[in-house]
Amino acid sequence: MKILILCNDFPPLNSIGAQRPWYWYKYLSKLGIDPVVITKNWKGHSSTREDIVRNVGDQRETIEHHDEGVIVRAPILLTPSEKMLLKYGAESHVFRRRILTVFNKIFSFVSINFDSHKSIYKAADNYLKANKVDAILATGEPFVLFRQASLLSKKYKIPWVADYRDGWYLNYVTRQQKGILSKGLREFEKLIEKRVIKSAHSIISVDPILASALGKMHNKPFEIIYNGFESFHPALECPSANLPLILTHSGTLTTGQRAEVLLQAVREVLAEGKISKDEICLKWIGLEYFPDQLKRIRSDEGIPSVCIHTTPRLSRQDVVRINQSSDYLLIFSDKKFKWISAKAFEYIACKRPILLMPDDYSIMASFIKKLNAGIVLDDIETIKLFLVKAIEKKRKKSGIIQSELSETEAVRFTRYEQTKKLADYLIKHLHN
Repeated sequence: MKILILCNDFPPLNSIGAQRPWYWYKYLSKLGIDPVVITKNWKGHSSTREDIVRNVGDQRETIEHHDEGVIVRAPILLTPSEKMLLKYGAESHVFRRRILTVFNKIFSFVSINFDSHKSIYKAADNYLKANKVDAILATGEPFVLFRQASLLSKKYKIPWVADYRDGWYLNYVTRQQKGILSKGLREFEKLIEKRVIKSAHSIISVDPILASALGKMHNKPFEIIYNGFESFHPALECPSANLPLILTHSGTLTTGQRAEVLLQAVREVLAEGKISKDEICLKWIGLEYFPDQLKRIRSDEGIPSVCIHTTPRLSRQDVVRINQSSDYLLIFSDKKFKWISAKAFEYIACKRPILLMPDDYSIMASFIKKLNAGIVLDDIETIKLFLVKAIEKKRKKSGIIQSELSETEAVRFTRYEQTKKLADYLIKHLHN
């Protein structure tokens, strides 16, 4: 079986979204499927938004043949908004860039000429003119790739599958935006989504709640393919038995994730004199990539700056080192929306205990408890009590805080096992 994979994010781009199609590409050939990836010509590490649009690779279409399969890298086309970002910087012309982005987003679903990802479509079209494949798998976002897959499916009479890394209309971030423009755009995208997904053979997504909701919304069969982790990382670093207590959050922090419960708990135990400012360190890895969320963490005047450490986007190896040297790794639940955070799998690979706060009483807490991957803390008082006890233990130099992860259970969520599940599904339902 041969499958065409459309994806925007793919190594060397160092986003978490790039890992999903990368491991499919890496393992599918061992499981009876020849993958052909159509992506963009990214180059190197990207720490900021400017880096991403600045890191434009070869402006020609290139084709790579490897033992794992074929990678077609299409030119990166900058939108007017991205060109302004490069020219004036992230702090200038923000409103104008936002309007241009919305305009581009709307009309990309009307005409391929407005699609900033059209180079992927053209590369896929060129490949399909000369080669036969059994199915197309498009991974979003960007969700305009679903439209591209639908157009290619119709043109070449090939079934296609929609892979949702996040929701589109059901996205937990955009659902919380309250502006008239945001609400109008969501309703427009809902109409587009229903029209585009109508032609899909089926849907795959990252957890049972989102997959089930999408299947119901579109009346389509669905399959759950978790993000997973490649393998347990070798020990590059280890935590210290000495103070401070290090709590680390890696990657994206969304508006709805309740980081404030931890900040308030830290603020109160400091004010009550139960701990000192030198005894706790909150690390936020990659948060400087998200200015609004950075401001949210940095604006808490009750917590001394020495307790807060933030970074831009880092290489995966650097993130692993920081995670492995931390006492606990943080996940914040959302009051309204339930999901399994992709970072949970990265944390598990580091074999450091997870702190989920507050309890989501749903899929994330169940996941952590089933794998014995960490601790669920429900409210500010519980968090305060936990922090004081953890710091007291480090004061006594009682040893490094150990993970109690059930590795046997966790292995079910390796990238290989999840790709095997994907391969079985594709061969059973789409081969020939």
